[in-house]
Amino acid sequence: MLAARIGASFTAELGTMQVSEEIEAIESDGHRTASVLVAPRMLALFFLMPCLSTVSNISAIFASSLISKAYFSIAFPYFLDLVRDALLIRDLITGVFKSLMFGLLIAAIACYRGLSVKGGAAGVGTATTSSVVTAITVVNRRRYALQHRLRQFFPDMSVKNSPHGRIAGRGHAVRRKKSARWLLTFSRARGAPCDHGPKRQRQEHNSPADSGNIETY
Repeated sequence: MLAARIGASFTAELGTMQVSEEIEAIESDGHRTASVLVAPRMLALFFLMPCLSTVSNISAIFASSLISKAYFSIAFPYFLDLVRDALLIRDLITGVFKSLMFGLLIAAIACYRGLSVKGGAAGVGTATTSSVVTAITVVNRRRYALQHRLRQFFPDMSVKNSPHGRIAGRGHAVRRKKSARWLLTFSRARGAPCDHGPKRQRQEHNSPADSGNIETY
């Protein structure tokens, strides 16, 4: 979304200024193009990306809680408890770091394409299209590389259990037990039969032949 909207607008603005020789006029006044035109745009996207990522994540969690409440009758406190169990500190750190890096990449590519426009109005349209395609391709490639590298530096520490030094595996085990308990309660409330899995049933034999073993399993 940022590459298609903000990145394209950056490229179109700088490309138009390049074609109309406004950038040369700024340089003739003694101002540097990087400090006047490029740096403010890169800083804007650098700080905008983490904010946008945080808002989108919160909106996704809120929408998921509404759907879980409407279709599966999952209470909000229990849903938030499951979210805290599943959320890892590594996810928070890698999410913020990748959003910062992607903001810089999109802004750098957009500004570079805009400042290298040639050929008049047709060149502006070509540079805008090239900026969007290049930014999306680079972000997709860097995302997998950063995810693989960052997983090697941060452990799977659960947010809920991090103050006590518990690893995320215990949090997942507790979550599985709570989910199984909730499914059992939900199926009993709906009157559906519950499959508790294979169990060993105790059989009592009172025949004279089995007088030595009264109860067998």
